[in-house]
Amino acid sequence: MPRRNGNVSNDAVPSGVFQTADHPIFITCSNTPLFRRLFLEVANMPEVADDPAMQRIDGRIAARERVIEILDALFRTDTQANWLARLAKAKVPAGAVRSLPEALESREIAARGMVSEIPHPTAGKVPNVALPMYFSDTPVVPPVAAPTLGQHGDEVLAEVLGYDAARIAGLRERGALGPEHRK
Repeated sequence: MPRRNGNVSNDAVPSGVFQTADHPIFITCSNTPLFRRLFLEVANMPEVADDPAMQRIDGRIAARERVIEILDALFRTDTQANWLARLAKAKVPAGAVRSLPEALESREIAARGMVSEIPHPTAGKVPNVALPMYFSDTPVVPPVAAPTLGQHGDEVLAEVLGYDAARIAGLRERGALGPEHRK
């Protein structure tokens, strides 16, 4: 039965967030070749990469704490940028852990046009995060601002409940739609 391991994977070791000298990174090694590249090409620790117990996932899972301790100490010796460059060169999956503002201001988000503004009738411009996927045959409808209170009330009363204009006017006149909707 799988158990919770916090931010690490149940079936990949190492996998998780590691603090560098300045900022955190996330790495994951889901198979033996990745694990070996991490410890041979990035960490320069052939004794770990070649350890017979580490050649299978069950061995790495059993040694999870030892592997994490080794990497915790290692990654703190240099900066995020330097580690990410080494990890990329070795083709070990890794990425910067970013704050929300850092993520929203990143070149990846900008390249995909993920952050925009939507005109709103009372709030001016409202920030928007776009849908992160694109469809080749079905374009995504451009986003619109959330409706103001009661903005679509007449349409809902007419289309959903079948009320006619006279009945809606009567509700409005009696204050049933709220004082701000009285004419």
